[in-house]
Amino acid sequence: MSSTPMPRSVGPYKPLRKLGEGGMGVVWCAQDQRRPERLVALKVVSAASLGSGDDSARRFVRESRILESLRHPNIVSFYEVGVHQGQSWFAMELLSGQPLSAFSARPWPALLPLFVQVCDGMEYLAERAIVHRDLSPDNIFVVAEGGGPRAKILDFGIAKVTTAQETIHNFTRTGLLMGKPPYWSPEQIGMLREGESLDWRSDLYTLGVIFFRLLSGSLPFEADSPIGFISLHLAEPAPPLAAPEGNPPIPDSVADVVRRMMAKHREERPASYREIGDLFRAALRQAGVEPPALPPGAEASPPTAATVVPPTRETMPWKDDGEPTLATGPMTAGVTRGVVTRETRALTGLDEHEPTVALSAERPADGARAGLGRRSRRRALLLSGAALAAATVLAVGTYLLLREPAPSSAPVPAAAGPRAPAPSAPPGTLALTALPWGTVRSVLDDATGEPVPLPRGLTTPLRLDLPPGRYRVEVASGVGPETRRLVVEVRAGQTRVETVQFVPGDEAVRLLD
Repeated sequence: MSSTPMPRSVGPYKPLRKLGEGGMGVVWCAQDQRRPERLVALKVVSAASLGSGDDSARRFVRESRILESLRHPNIVSFYEVGVHQGQSWFAMELLSGQPLSAFSARPWPALLPLFVQVCDGMEYLAERAIVHRDLSPDNIFVVAEGGGPRAKILDFGIAKVTTAQETIHNFTRTGLLMGKPPYWSPEQIGMLREGESLDWRSDLYTLGVIFFRLLSGSLPFEADSPIGFISLHLAEPAPPLAAPEGNPPIPDSVADVVRRMMAKHREERPASYREIGDLFRAALRQAGVEPPALPPGAEASPPTAATVVPPTRETMPWKDDGEPTLATGPMTAGVTRGVVTRETRALTGLDEHEPTVALSAERPADGARAGLGRRSRRRALLLSGAALAAATVLAVGTYLLLREPAPSSAPVPAAAGPRAPAPSAPPGTLALTALPWGTVRSVLDDATGEPVPLPRGLTTPLRLDLPPGRYRVEVASGVGPETRRLVVEVRAGQTRVETVQFVPGDEAVRLLD
């Protein structure tokens, strides 16, 4: 991507220096010309990342206003949004501090106060049905504020608005993966069934990976390629969490909740960020460390018991060697349909009859805050281009056993008489992805030729539960006329992963620039 020249002004702001540039646009340190003493992080969003047409620009402004409405001490502040010479922009709080990655491998009592604050901020977002989708240790910043360190969540940029009809199969134009491979959740890789949506529990998994890395000094899953991370996130249990040599042992309660955060099936993860934060607070109190105060309006859950060994020493910060992320550059998030009040409509500029967005603070009765808007096009999301292409080739034909077949009960001698019908075999799962993306035209039973009923416009990534057997699958490229046909074997209780490569990785990068 070519370097963008510095404009003389953007709305009421005067850019002073470039902070960074990526697939979503450019971030400038800018001066508010109405208040010259105030400096902001100004994001000028590329037109390509928004899509085409006036509707995209209006949607950007409306969705950015959702972010303007967020008020929490552990979330970066958004000031205002506008359009300048056809380019959309928004101004954010300019932070000065260190990314959370700089605190890796410190003793757990030094880390948990920061983790508690992150959980508080994520609970606030989850209650508003906002899904971050790109958490990493570099997207959480630690600043000096209020007499101590304060963690602030950033880089969750343009909130996407979904309706009740938007699920895993239509929330994305490109079918590309968001975020960074070491922190992907199983759901982000496409492990959602028809009708299911990405929700707050995806972020919770990612946060578990982050906490593991910070507490232990290393990632729970190490791989040399994106497909390696895909396999590990889908099938490999997280290893035991242990403190680095010389650090005090991590309490069992803390290690257990971090492990549960990384459960492959989201139903097995903790019920809320509040639950995790309360457990961390209890562990800190038992160690004689005063935890951060609850945010205003929050109610404490009943205290959780924890076995704690007091700390013995501090360690030096460990520099994160992952891909650097700007401390000011927002990325994509998701907002799902929900309760929208008259005041919310006024705040966001929603038309009275327009599809609504969920800004309700009420948690659904079943605890499932679901939803994710269409993913923006970002070069960074395509990973390393050619490297992903090579990884994709390796993915074709790969079997990942996400679920063990249901154990069969011991046979029971039957009395003489008519034999009962044998129980049917459990279904298997076909997980299909494409580079850069594709549309599934048909899935046929190879034995009978009968088509499997599918929704129209079904796009990758997708997950289909199918009876055991052979299937003929036809996938059309999302960027050209090419069509691929696959023959796949689906086995009972197992997941088969297939990846179709339509274009080389570097060509896919060009398509998304």
